[in-house]
Amino acid sequence: DGVDDAVDRALARIGSLSRSDRTYVFRLRGDDRMDNTHEWVAPGIEPMIDALQDMSTDLLDDYRAAFEGGSPVVVPDVEALPEDTAIGAVLRMQGIRSLLLVPMLCHGRIAGFMGYDAVRTLRRFLPVEVELLRSVANALSVVFDRFDAETAARNAQIRLEEQRNRLQATLSAIPDLVLELDEDGRIIGYNEGTPLSPAYPPETFLGRFPEQVLPLKLSAIARRLMQDAARDGESGAIEYQLEIAGKARWFVANAAAKRTGGGYVIVIREITQRRNEQRQIRRLGKIAELTSNMVIITDPQGRIDWVNPAFERRSGWRLDEVRGKTPGRILRSPNTDRATVRRIAQALAKRRPVQGELLNRDRFGEDYWISKDIQPLFDENGQLDGFVSVQTDITELKRSHQKALNDLSQALDASNDGIAITDAEGRFVYMNRSHRTMFGIAHDAALDQIRWQDLHAPEAAAIIAGQAFAELARAGVWRGEIEGRHADGSPVPQEVSLTLKPDGGILCITRSIAERLRIETDRARLREELQLAQRRETVAHVAGAVAHDLNNLVAVVSGTAELLADGAQDNPDLLAGLERIQRATGTARSLVDGLRHLDRPSAPRALCDLNIMIAEAIELLGTQRIRDHGIVAPPTGPARNVWVNRGELLQVLLNLALNACDAGPPETNRVGLSILPASAVPPDRRPDVGTPDPGAAVTLFAISDTGAGIAPSMRGRLFERYFTTKGEAGTGLGLPIVASIIRQNGAALWLDSEPGRGTTVTVAWPSASPDRPLAERRAPRLDLQGNLGGHWVLVVDDMPDVADVLAKMIEAAGAEVIAVSDPAEALALLQEIPSHWSALVTDLDMPGMTGIDLAQAAAALPVRVPVLLVTALPEVVGSAQALFSDVLHKPVEAARLIAALRVAVAERADPADG
Repeated sequence: DGVDDAVDRALARIGSLSRSDRTYVFRLRGDDRMDNTHEWVAPGIEPMIDALQDMSTDLLDDYRAAFEGGSPVVVPDVEALPEDTAIGAVLRMQGIRSLLLVPMLCHGRIAGFMGYDAVRTLRRFLPVEVELLRSVANALSVVFDRFDAETAARNAQIRLEEQRNRLQATLSAIPDLVLELDEDGRIIGYNEGTPLSPAYPPETFLGRFPEQVLPLKLSAIARRLMQDAARDGESGAIEYQLEIAGKARWFVANAAAKRTGGGYVIVIREITQRRNEQRQIRRLGKIAELTSNMVIITDPQGRIDWVNPAFERRSGWRLDEVRGKTPGRILRSPNTDRATVRRIAQALAKRRPVQGELLNRDRFGEDYWISKDIQPLFDENGQLDGFVSVQTDITELKRSHQKALNDLSQALDASNDGIAITDAEGRFVYMNRSHRTMFGIAHDAALDQIRWQDLHAPEAAAIIAGQAFAELARAGVWRGEIEGRHADGSPVPQEVSLTLKPDGGILCITRSIAERLRIETDRARLREELQLAQRRETVAHVAGAVAHDLNNLVAVVSGTAELLADGAQDNPDLLAGLERIQRATGTARSLVDGLRHLDRPSAPRALCDLNIMIAEAIELLGTQRIRDHGIVAPPTGPARNVWVNRGELLQVLLNLALNACDAGPPETNRVGLSILPASAVPPDRRPDVGTPDPGAAVTLFAISDTGAGIAPSMRGRLFERYFTTKGEAGTGLGLPIVASIIRQNGAALWLDSEPGRGTTVTVAWPSASPDRPLAERRAPRLDLQGNLGGHWVLVVDDMPDVADVLAKMIEAAGAEVIAVSDPAEALALLQEIPSHWSALVTDLDMPGMTGIDLAQAAAALPVRVPVLLVTALPEVVGSAQALFSDVLHKPVEAARLIAALRVAVAERADPADG
């Protein structure tokens, strides 16, 4: 009787929680009609429930396939629906702008759906929101199904009671149909009861024997009844099934011998409904016995009447041991949260359903966590008949979730950037160690007493509240520079990134820019600025290695959850929880991976004259080197613009020039820095570092020396991290940093060297912003349609989502693509038919087999398959780079990926070119 109220309360809660304007339930009636049965609307929103009754289910035709598959339907913009669709007209009539529809399935069929309308603004529904709302729809579907079953059972019971009373009030011995037979078994009369009539017209059976008018099975039953009645005076009941008007119906027949005159009376009663009810009760009982959830049924006083086998297995208590006891008496742990216990007790005292998570203890003293749902049971008179509690063991979920949170907290605390989170009111709920240090906040300070405004002067707080919050509301993110205030009152100039959270809180990532501002104000201290940038790049490389190890720890959590999922296929609740853990660890992986860039300063880019940049780099080499190696700035000519961050290009120029100076003694080693003519084109081979945008205009410059040159055995290792030929005088980070900057800027580098004859390094640098009009580029962007047609490409990445994205990029260019996440599976596919594959695209760091291992195995095949490496760690490839047609940095743009594939495919067609 309380289901409707409970559903309305649930809609109100979930509507408010999901920030919906209108939340409702539609239930199907028969095969072709549906009704809006429940509705909640936000303040100021017009209710629509009265206008949405007796609707045709044809409106769902466009969504029926998704609903039958259990998938939700998201309509981000109703106005984008075609004008001629019936559903579009209905949605527009209600003023709906966006909506989410979640199916309610019962026994594999659509029983209805839940809807979440956005009326005031367009609305996006996050995947986690959709999953949560789908769980609500599943819960409501179970509630409605159970309510319908209970209602049908009560109604059936009422009808049976009324029928029995009516019959007892007339003649209790006379059932629905009475057949009178003579002593030979001939049918001589009948009494037609209500509502049961004879299955055969009277004229066909009166005066005849059963064998003459009835099927063999029925006539045999009649003879058996008469035989038993003749022997014992009356027979036992025999149940049988008969098809009438195409429907199977059940009957029970009894016979008695007449005391006078001889003959028999056969009494027939239809029991179809009773059989169906008994069958339903048996099925529900079997479900309760077989379910992996723990089920407890109590009397109105909360004493246990029945528990299922799952409860006995998990708690260790048998039914005969716990019957008559309250669950709390035998299950409560000393560590059980008392507040939750009181909340549940208060709800049960008011005869209301209640849910919660509790810590229980089994009979052996082991604590375990459960998620419980308790529902009151009422009899046909509305009196409380007891309670049913359905419990799920969530112990492993709790442990895994806590471990994931601990790992994430450790990773955030290790960050050099300040990271903080506020609630919707602006109070801090989290600060990592760097953020506390930056603002002088004690580690034991109460965060809920600190507001973000307390960390800024009034003027700065006003700017954030105005400009920053306006951008946050519009785009969800804001980045900029602002001045904070230390606890001692001193200014904290900082670079800030703000992200708006779904609950209205804000995620803040900040770093101090005091040193950078000091350097920028003094142009004469360019050398110090460059050294600082070099140190930060070094820290970024080291942080990248640390981030890789931390990522492996996060992967342990994800892998464990995946292994547990194999044993949880029969437990949907546990399986759903494990999937949430995997999504959470995926987010943690992204955060940890971000450590690779935490200590690298932002890199604003602009058009700069390369003539000026080379002159500044030569100046930074110092007077002694300029004189010893005869370094002369190139003649000043027309401006040759490049799109750069000045500090990054100076690092490239200075590192390459210093290496050129160290290539030989001053007496014989001449060093030159030059800008190639505008008509010059890049070398006609694959770059040693980087992959330029094939549609972008570039400016070429070169750094050359006449020193000792580079030995072939050393060439493959030049860009490896920590590899140096300078002994203790070198760090092994100069050229890896150059390679990193080259890749980040879409540039490319070619190395030409002969032992004893010097070295020339040629660099192609973009000469325009990537977002400049196409007319300003040397060539149009690469057309991705059809340029790889007829080629088969194998993609492998241990993250399936990454493999799918790369596959879709390549498929857009016309190729046929197979994407796998297991390198061993990829190798098996290669070895099976090597000639089938035009190219292999692989990740580097994968469990069991690295991309380098896979490339080496591919190189050993009888038919050469070019290999393309797409990795977040290009700097660790080192000498193995020769195994790959190209090395691309994640995330890779589609144009660069397709360009590299075209080169790889061309190399396979003409191996000599490779």
